[in-house]
Amino acid sequence: MTLLERVKIANRITTSAYDDELEELIKEAKADLGLKGIDLFGKEEDANIRRAIVVYCCIHHGQREDREMLQRSYDDLKSRLSMSTGYTKWGSAG
Repeated sequence: MTLLERVKIANRITTSAYDDELEELIKEAKADLGLKGIDLFGKEEDANIRRAIVVYCCIHHGQREDREMLQRSYDDLKSRLSMSTGYTKWGSAG
């Protein structure tokens, strides 16, 4: 299943009308994780990376009552990923 398909399911979207917007949000999520030092290269199929991207997209698409809770969840996950040597660029330095 692609990231786009996962984001659509999480947002309960059944149409392709929002695909371009969602693809942009996926790119933004990846960039945001990268700013925190999280290395996405070869890790896009990792469950934690996928979850972070999907949650980011849920926060930024549409009107959600649970936006604040999702933001806290995303921030927590991003923080944990950025402190893990398995997910950071500095963790792979030899």
